Amino acid sequence: MSKVLLTGATGFIGHHLVDLLKSEGFDVRCLVRKTSNISNLVGKVEFVYGEVTSPESLEGAVKSVDYVVHLAGVVKALNPEGYYRVNTQGTINLFNAILKSNPNIKRFVFISSQAASKPSEVPIKENEPSAPVTSYGKSKLEAEKFLNQNSDKLPITIIRPSAVYGPGDKEFLPVYKMISKGIEILVKGGRTKISFVYVKDLVKSIYLAMLSEKTIGKTYFSCHPEVIELIDFYKAIEEALGKKFVLRIKVPVPVMYFAAMVNTGVAKLLRTPAMFNFEKVNELTNSWVASPEEIIKDTSMKYEYDIKAGVRETIAWAKENKLV
Repeated sequence: MSKVLLTGATGFIGHHLVDLLKSEGFDVRCLVRKTSNISNLVGKVEFVYGEVTSPESLEGAVKSVDYVVHLAGVVKALNPEGYYRVNTQGTINLFNAILKSNPNIKRFVFISSQAASKPSEVPIKENEPSAPVTSYGKSKLEAEKFLNQNSDKLPITIIRPSAVYGPGDKEFLPVYKMISKGIEILVKGGRTKISFVYVKDLVKSIYLAMLSEKTIGKTYFSCHPEVIELIDFYKAIEEALGKKFVLRIKVPVPVMYFAAMVNTGVAKLLRTPAMFNFEKVNELTNSWVASPEEIIKDTSMKYEYDIKAGVRETIAWAKENKLV
């Protein structure tokens, strides 16, 4: 029976990927920190304690596995160095551990991000030049560059998910809660264009790319083919919640920057990462549209959840857990 080492298994995407791998008959080993909440994984997987920022903890973790899927990363940090330490150097540490302790591995799958590419109002392809607008995106791109420069040493596949949503996700919860109360905050009138991917579709695409020989040495966007505007996402949430009326508040971009300045100042005083900062405004005020054409071609992936179907399942989960 094949074995997969998964980093980031305790996160939103990781939980779904564990379930898929187990359903397909794989043994799963999870790299977890001693502070991680592993309650939802107990009895499903094998645990090994370690961190991607601690190279000495990785060599044993990567031994005797057939595949490594590297999901672990940080989406908020006190400074740019915090992103690079985990997202870039952590990836390099894991790569080096595999090269030393398990060089005949079948595949190393690195989960990057659409943030490593660039804003676009039309579906961009993987071969277009990258121009990330956040430290997070830059740190993911640097990890990609290292892996591409060393792709002759290990069989590597890179996946760039677009905006991920679904049951278990907490990032979009404030949006669901706000709309459940009848309020929507719109920047640029909600007309920015976005590629989304439902979490079940994403983990399926990761799984198929992990197994396909065609994906070795390649980078792929993973997203539903439909291109929607932010207002379409909001309308799908309204429909799933049964909201007949909402108050739409249009916020000018300068107000967003002012709010980011205030939030960043408060975060510095509290010495906590500021999720809403100038970089986040740069991200939110741009369109992010990618093409999944290549991963569909090389894996026969079928994205089954359009925005309405995915949001419907997500809101059902949120209601069941009394989150909205």
